Amino acid sequence: MAAMECGVSAAVAKLRAHPSDAAVQRSGCLEVAAIAQCDDESKRAVVDAGGVAAAVAALQQHPSDMKAQLHGFLLLLAVAEGDDACKRAVVDAGGVASFVAAVRAQPRNR
Repeated sequence: MAAMECGVSAAVAKLRAHPSDAAVQRSGCLEVAAIAQCDDESKRAVVDAGGVAAAVAALQQHPSDMKAQLHGFLLLLAVAEGDDACKRAVVDAGGVASFVAAVRAQPRNR
């Protein structure tokens, strides 16, 4: 396993191990997002490690934590900028539905 894949796996494992800890979810999603932004290989490594599903879980677990939401969506966006398989992984994991739910949950400015 390449060093980058080990880093992705460790970061995703941290997200999975502490789903109710918003601080871990914020920092973990941001860490994985930074890895995914490197190149297409990194995006695929994030998908393969379960990073997309972990981000969606973080979004669902912490709907009122704006930084957790932002960092989770940064991760999903970074992956979705990849090839078709990466885009499909975001859709299949519920990333688009999570985004729509987050937007609908925000109070409307009147």
